[in-house]
Amino acid sequence: MRVVIMIELLVFIGFIVANNLFRRFRGSWKNVLGDFPIHPLLFGAGKFSMGTSWVFLFVQAAGRRLNPFPMYPPLGYASAVLLLLGIAFVIPSFVRLGNESRFGVSEESSGLRTMGVFRVSRNPMYVGFYFVTLASLVFVPHPVNIGCGLVGIYVHHLIVLAEERFLLEKYGASYEYYKHKVRRYL
Repeated sequence: MRVVIMIELLVFIGFIVANNLFRRFRGSWKNVLGDFPIHPLLFGAGKFSMGTSWVFLFVQAAGRRLNPFPMYPPLGYASAVLLLLGIAFVIPSFVRLGNESRFGVSEESSGLRTMGVFRVSRNPMYVGFYFVTLASLVFVPHPVNIGCGLVGIYVHHLIVLAEERFLLEKYGASYEYYKHKVRRYL
């Protein structure tokens, strides 16, 4: 199961890196940072915590045993499924947002995204990130990983709430209608 998880992680990370390189070559790299929707230190801590959890998953899948508990095969399968679900949400989100995906919020926008994967969730990229993080927690139930993963998910939830306030202010009734039509997560 480690091989399947490693392949999925390489697809996930490869897509994110390729997407950012593509943006850089198209000249839209300078717009990758928006305004922080929450306090910058909390924002950074959330990104670092979630990223650390993903590193735990990568290192364990690469063959370095980090898990202090015995690994039961069904947990490996569950982790692979969660990771696949994460990829299924993250890639279409990035594609749909195109050059408008960024860390934070920005006044520069060509409109509210409500089509494609955004018909299933108002925050599909975050849903994908949560699934990847949950895959890590299932595959590597190390106390440090669990702490980092839960902090990362919690802080990203705070980011989602702040971004939704921003979108409501920016798009008003259009966003309110969308909010009532599509769930925050799933």
